[in-house]
Amino acid sequence: MNESKQNNNSFTEAEDSYSYPPYPLIEEHAMIGGKRTAALIYNGKIDWLCMPSFDSNAFFSSILDHKKGGYFSIYPSEKPVNIEVSYIDMTNILLTKFSLKDNREMTIIDFIPILRSNNKNVIEIEVEKIRMDELARIVSVNGGNVSVKIEFKPRFYYGLIKPTYKISRYGVIAYNSKDNRTLLLSGNGTYTVQDDTVFATLDVRDEESRYFILNYDAYEIDPVETYRVLDKLYGSISYIRKWHSNVNYVGDLYQYVSRSILILKSLIYDPTGAIIAAPTTSLPEAMGGNRNWDYRYVWLRDSSYVIEAFLQLGLNREATIFFYWLLDIIERDEALRPFYTINGLEAMDETELDLEGYMNNPPVRIGNGATSQLQIDVYGSIMEAAYLYNKNGGTITHNLWFAFMNLLERLKTLWKLPDKSIWEFRTADQHYVYSKVMAWIAFDRGIKIGNELGFKAPYDEWVEIKEEIKREVMKYGVDKETGSFVQRYGSRDIDGILLRIPLLGFVSPSDPVAINTVKRIEKELMYDGILIKRYLNADDLEGDEGAFLLLSFLYIRYLVKANREKEARQCLKKLLTYVNKLALLPEEIDVKTHRYLGNYPQALSHLGFILAAKDLEPLHHSHYLKGH
Repeated sequence: MNESKQNNNSFTEAEDSYSYPPYPLIEEHAMIGGKRTAALIYNGKIDWLCMPSFDSNAFFSSILDHKKGGYFSIYPSEKPVNIEVSYIDMTNILLTKFSLKDNREMTIIDFIPILRSNNKNVIEIEVEKIRMDELARIVSVNGGNVSVKIEFKPRFYYGLIKPTYKISRYGVIAYNSKDNRTLLLSGNGTYTVQDDTVFATLDVRDEESRYFILNYDAYEIDPVETYRVLDKLYGSISYIRKWHSNVNYVGDLYQYVSRSILILKSLIYDPTGAIIAAPTTSLPEAMGGNRNWDYRYVWLRDSSYVIEAFLQLGLNREATIFFYWLLDIIERDEALRPFYTINGLEAMDETELDLEGYMNNPPVRIGNGATSQLQIDVYGSIMEAAYLYNKNGGTITHNLWFAFMNLLERLKTLWKLPDKSIWEFRTADQHYVYSKVMAWIAFDRGIKIGNELGFKAPYDEWVEIKEEIKREVMKYGVDKETGSFVQRYGSRDIDGILLRIPLLGFVSPSDPVAINTVKRIEKELMYDGILIKRYLNADDLEGDEGAFLLLSFLYIRYLVKANREKEARQCLKKLLTYVNKLALLPEEIDVKTHRYLGNYPQALSHLGFILAAKDLEPLHHSHYLKGH
């Protein structure tokens, strides 16, 4: 990447200029991530980025309002013949290649730096404490000269605050006068301001590279050379590949599992080890509805999926750090909340912003009003995570055991109450079957952990509670006519999450109630033989949502447990036809158009995929992908 190689080729004048659509499809976005935040990028345009953390205010948010929201785009002046987007192998570093006339190419490398390559003596724990509030972009040209356009339009507080600018020979500083925060762009160019947006045109010669750095909360524009962008690129590649080498999956789905675990790595907030559900807010679960939520939080119910997936992949360190983040919360809080911030704090109150919304689908929400709901399944998820952690060699200390005992003591009363369910309904509380089953799981796993480790506990009482829960569920939670589990007591409605009940051992996969439940889900909730909706009953929200992707992976796992592996493989193969070229997974898929819906990329979908792939992993290595 020579910075200044000259040649005699003239710069091509654009016959047709390139322009971006107001709202690219969700699935056409790539994500880059570091250790504290992530960005969504479409063909060289960053249209979502919060800094310094996942849950900070966004200053690029044009994905939620293409007029008010900010962005940072780099693109060729002329219309490209083709655009290819990919990742550098075994990294989350993005390559966007614009193919132009006369066999010329312009490539953008986008990444959030982790460390510099010359930090050879920094021990691993120190690396994770290194804070670089930066995003790097490298523009390279080959095959001839290219005229490159830059548009830099930061908008603070999700697009609602316009900045003031200071421009120098080294770049631009955008100021937010309301809180004295800044966003700095360092990179050589001649910048001008028009309509509150910074523009530049660069004439980049053949085999030349240009470097750009976004730096949060910096107040002096230094030359871009001082940021040592190439060092950070090579250091980041080395770091993530070394980490990735610990993954022990060897099946024929390696490329998808690899991408899933890299996405999950980028959704981990390193200072605490917590993993967010998604890096975005308010991407709609239903077009034309109001199912738009802020997912930049850590859901406790996801803990069992996180622990199981990480342990199965050999990522014991990440599993342990996350587990003890979880422990801090259950030791501190008398009443558990469904989700917390990345720092383990209560989520902020839900607020609606004056923004258009993705594809004119408001509301745009920050914060999440479900934070104070009672969701009983959270307790079972925590105990399932503890059970898996202990089963795989993790240390359950006496102090931790006392915390679990206190948790189960609270659950002795709570399990009898109605709640909001796993789906966080905003209707009146009900007695949801899955919530009751997860309460059963909590006591069951507590008994198993304690007996294995020889800890003292009121086991006889826990056994009695277990038996009482099961009797009640089998009496009130099974439809007499169809013989299937139902969503809630007193109803006949079916629910996709009931697929998980036989996977957890409440009943076996061959139990008639499990078989009848799966048959009803296949008949009433399934589309295209694999896409599954959560439920069909009214929930007082607008819009007809898509299929919830986790349920498809639970269904595949059920087929494996029911000794229907051939069907499971066929279903997974079909499901992968709906997945975008980058193998990034959404929360939901529209059952008619197969478009992505919901916040993206979705950690729970990637966790579900990993666990389904591990269930299908061959016992030999003959399917190990070439080139790995």
